[in-house]
Amino acid sequence: MKTKKSIDSNEWLGTMAIASIALAVAVIHGTHLYVLFENDRFFSHLSPLERELSFRTEAGFYYSYYKTVVTAPSFRLGLQKLVSDNVTEFPSTINTLQRFNLYPEVFLGFLYRTFTIVFGPLSVECFTVSRGLGQPSVRTCTGPGEPIYFYVLSVFALNGLYCAGLFLLSTLLSESVVGGLLSIILFFYNHGEATRVMWTPPLRESFAVPFLAFQLAAVVHTFRHPRPSWSEFASILLSSLFFLVPWQLSQFVILTQTLAQMAVYSVRLMPGRKAATVICAQLSSSSVSSFSVSSSSSSISSSSVSSSSVSSSSVSSSSVSSSSVISSHYNSISSTTVNYPYNIAALSNTAILCIHVL
Repeated sequence: MKTKKSIDSNEWLGTMAIASIALAVAVIHGTHLYVLFENDRFFSHLSPLERELSFRTEAGFYYSYYKTVVTAPSFRLGLQKLVSDNVTEFPSTINTLQRFNLYPEVFLGFLYRTFTIVFGPLSVECFTVSRGLGQPSVRTCTGPGEPIYFYVLSVFALNGLYCAGLFLLSTLLSESVVGGLLSIILFFYNHGEATRVMWTPPLRESFAVPFLAFQLAAVVHTFRHPRPSWSEFASILLSSLFFLVPWQLSQFVILTQTLAQMAVYSVRLMPGRKAATVICAQLSSSSVSSFSVSSSSSSISSSSVSSSSVSSSSVSSSSVSSSSVISSHYNSISSTTVNYPYNIAALSNTAILCIHVL
């Protein structure tokens, strides 16, 4: 008969093995994305201007704001340019940070500047590219010390983690490492249909979709747990929040999940505690994201942009149904994400729904 100590040791080894495979899969996928990107653009041998021009349509549009943050005299001045932008929709002054969900660019710009200050200039390798055919030579540099390289490498590293999350999700669902590896094999087999990040790194879903795999894994883990606790609630809340903030369309994915889980709960196929944990975590993440989108940028722009007052709608807590609460909640979130007035009803609806379900 196995002792408790040996069982715990085996579980620890199994967890470490799964984590190691997930890390290996993430590295392989991130490297694969960069190789595809390099082979398509010959990115390393382009001039700085040509690299920026290779970001077509809205991809270049998003990257330009990252460049603004990185090249500004200070991080705060760069952020101020995004919050009070009179170029994008001239002559109007708009808050591009809110309007275009530029939080990933702000974060990467902050990260680049911080690394440069703490560790000094990041590594670069410069060389001269001979164009031939009478064309002038081009002096170019590669490596994380180049802002544009830091940007694309960060995107590919994040999407490498998407593959790790997919492996963890499949392992949870199949209760087998073989199932997780099979899903990764099929993912690579259908890679061209599964992602487009290697062609358009700056798009919003490139920063959001990786967190969807971890969010789904957290939901599955909660369903499997006999008695979900605050750790399960926090995992769903954080993964949903990181999924919602970068991409304006992610709210509809969370809405679909919430309605499906509410339907299962309504026919008593899901225990109330699990339903409350999952649904409240998802709605809480939506509320927090709406709050952060409105309040963070308004506090930044208060020094130069006059703040407008926003009225809060009151919500009655008596005789409210779960479906009506979810509907009004996502109406509030939708108006916040698209039009950006902060509505306190989102937070109120979340509290009412959690009380109602429990």
